[in-house]
Amino acid sequence: MVRSYASSLPPNLAASRRRIAVRDLGAALEHLSAALPIEPPRDPEAWVIDAARLFERYREWVDPKARISPSGPTVRFIFAALKAMGHRPTSIGALAQALQRRRKNATNRGHP
Repeated sequence: MVRSYASSLPPNLAASRRRIAVRDLGAALEHLSAALPIEPPRDPEAWVIDAARLFERYREWVDPKARISPSGPTVRFIFAALKAMGHRPTSIGALAQALQRRRKNATNRGHP
């Protein structure tokens, strides 16, 4: 069961509400991560591309200032989402390194 803490916050704290909603969604995704995937990915490294796309959407929709940290909510959320999608990333640390490497390569090419 996902608890909502948004009702206990003052109405003017939209950013706090969004962070709490993401934390609750992350907890719900962790419960879904035990589910069997519908179809296993064809490429064992396809999760890196999906992780990068998920990180872009997370920054676009949830928190534009999100950072890549193995212990942070962003990487934990993406890890749980990848597992729910049927991917098999080796660990949260490997996911964080892959995201950092991909972001560094994109920055070196001149992309944001």
